[in-house]
Amino acid sequence: MSIEKKIYNGYAFSENEREKGAINYEIYQELKAKYKIKGVLSAPTEQDLLSYDFVYSIKVGYAHWDCTVYKFPKSMSISEQALIIDGGNLCFGFSERGNIINISTD
Repeated sequence: MSIEKKIYNGYAFSENEREKGAINYEIYQELKAKYKIKGVLSAPTEQDLLSYDFVYSIKVGYAHWDCTVYKFPKSMSISEQALIIDGGNLCFGFSERGNIINISTD
């Protein structure tokens, strides 16, 4: 059975979870080829913002990451941003709180 090619948010323990994970990773690879991406440890430098299309940082919490996106292409969806931050995964999902993307890790 073939499933739709889209970003799957929180697919762990669902039907076709392996296929959903493979599709997410495929989309992630396409995004990596299309955009220059940089994760930073703290606030980005001016050079980071000039040189990259997508710039973000991660603050690790218990069973989640709080992620701040400093720069992204206007055409990029929140799902695409979350997928990039989570390295093509999103098996436990993400949510958005204001300007913070919360990636569930457990």
